[in-house]
Amino acid sequence: DYLEKLARRYSRLRLHLKPTLIDVNKMIGGLLKSYENISNGDIHFKTLFDERQPFISADAIQLRRAFENILRNAIEALNNGGTITVSTEVKEQQLVIRWSDDGTGIPEEIREQLFTAPVTTKPEGSGIGLANVKRIIDGFGGSVSIENVAPHGTEVLIIMPVTKYGDTKGEIR
Repeated sequence: DYLEKLARRYSRLRLHLKPTLIDVNKMIGGLLKSYENISNGDIHFKTLFDERQPFISADAIQLRRAFENILRNAIEALNNGGTITVSTEVKEQQLVIRWSDDGTGIPEEIREQLFTAPVTTKPEGSGIGLANVKRIIDGFGGSVSIENVAPHGTEVLIIMPVTKYGDTKGEIR
């Protein structure tokens, strides 16, 4: 009950956001680099980034917080090591970001509740992490969903509007 009340109160807070243009590929690359030594070599990171260098308008601190939450969940799902793959792809002025792991997956019975209620499968988890991710992504005009990946693993799919691009010639469109 306490965690449920805390989550409801937290979701009502208005963040003082400072949206800026963010190079998502660069942000994700930096985040993964900061976690390289944590995995002790048992966890490998793979990136597949859209070469058009998509930029989105968001608060950098909040967006990094959302990405870090997804990354930590993926790391915790890889009990015996594995791979976390992050890809970005632009489709019709939307940036599609996929965070995939080959971990244990998420039980079907709790997947629907992950973004709305305090739910966790971890002994020390609060269950509010993915609800916060959804709140942050929704706040920037995006959407987030979760799918299990056969035969094991999870994919978090984030879709956000692209603000502009920077190509390899340095041209901004």
